[in-house]
Amino acid sequence: MTKIFYTKKTLHANGKKREDAIEKRRKWQENQPTLQATKLVFLDESSINLAYTHLYGHAKSNQRIHEGIKDVRFKRQSIVSTVRLSGEK
Repeated sequence: MTKIFYTKKTLHANGKKREDAIEKRRKWQENQPTLQATKLVFLDESSINLAYTHLYGHAKSNQRIHEGIKDVRFKRQSIVSTVRLSGEK
């Protein structure tokens, strides 16, 4: 009998290997040295899934944990921020 082992996946966008995406990435990399760093604005977005709850807990042997949770499926809270080389937002 063959054992099944679970391993962590390494995910990447499917379009990463498309010819048009490769060409756009190459052009972007070629033009980077000509960019003025003082004109760049860096955008950062972060979010959290509000439905997250722990799937495991501590219980006595052969007992289950029963816990109620709010129905917040598909709800997310996002934060968007920008920063420049000068530190301005």
